[in-house]
Amino acid sequence: MRQPSQGPTFGIKGGAAGGGYSQVIPMEDVNLHLTGDIHAITAANNLLAAQLDARIFHEATQKDEALFDRLVPKIKGVRKFSNIQLRRLQRVGINKTDPDSLTLEEKVKFARLNIDTNNIVWNRVLDINDRYLREITIGQSPTEKGLTRKEGFVISVASEIMAILALAKDMRDFKDRLSKMVVAFDKSGKPVTADDIGMTGALMVLLKDTIEPTLLQSLEGSPVFLHAGPFANIAHGSNSIIADKIALKLVGEKGFVLTEAGFSSDIGMEKYFNIKCRASGDIPTAVSSSNYRQSAENARRRTCRNPWGSACQGIYGGKSGAVTQGYSERCKAH
Repeated sequence: MRQPSQGPTFGIKGGAAGGGYSQVIPMEDVNLHLTGDIHAITAANNLLAAQLDARIFHEATQKDEALFDRLVPKIKGVRKFSNIQLRRLQRVGINKTDPDSLTLEEKVKFARLNIDTNNIVWNRVLDINDRYLREITIGQSPTEKGLTRKEGFVISVASEIMAILALAKDMRDFKDRLSKMVVAFDKSGKPVTADDIGMTGALMVLLKDTIEPTLLQSLEGSPVFLHAGPFANIAHGSNSIIADKIALKLVGEKGFVLTEAGFSSDIGMEKYFNIKCRASGDIPTAVSSSNYRQSAENARRRTCRNPWGSACQGIYGGKSGAVTQGYSERCKAH
């Protein structure tokens, strides 16, 4: 199952450790910091955001040669490209490995991302509900030389890094997906990625331990893997592929694994099938759906063209069987 976010935990919804004998323990640790995976994602996300703004600042305040010298400095008299910079050179079509052999035009092509500040798609994150940070203005310090722009915070589990963690198959796949994250677009409309900014390695350092699922247990002693926590209304609402793979290996051919596809059938279940199953290659053998009578009645009411007509008498007449049957027909369509 997914790791709970502190936003809902301290909000109206509350914790997400389950109930009855299925409750995952220790409940207070599950609902709070646990092993700190969400905090690591918060740090990585905001480090990338900080580097993005720093790059915009330096490109706006530095001349071409000075900017190149900052990106590829001489160390003991020798200038050398890093691996991530060599990948950047390949993407922009420069087939050279010696920094001193680049022409001024090539240096500019390599060094300047020309980010469109009106087309930045990477937000900062925080794992609590703070509505006054939804839209803010950054860069108001005199040291930022007037480079202000509108920015906003979203909840940490809404970070693309969280969705990537849940879909990654191994460390190499995790790194590859992180490198391709689009953080902005340049002034010609081309995407700017985390790898373009040179942040893939730094992100991996912060996230190296998050790829490991946490093994807990329920009150009745059933083993539970807790890993990742993407929201279904933002991402795909399932725990990690890695946790599922480990669980399947542990139970063997005669065992079974119950995995989470949260946020109802029309979001969580469909995204589980359409996104997670395609990424993992795993095909579920059964689907368990928990339906409450009131939820079924509400769903049935929303699907009726004429909520006061004879087709909907089952709702108001108390015929729950007809309501549930109608709701089941909707579920079959998924």
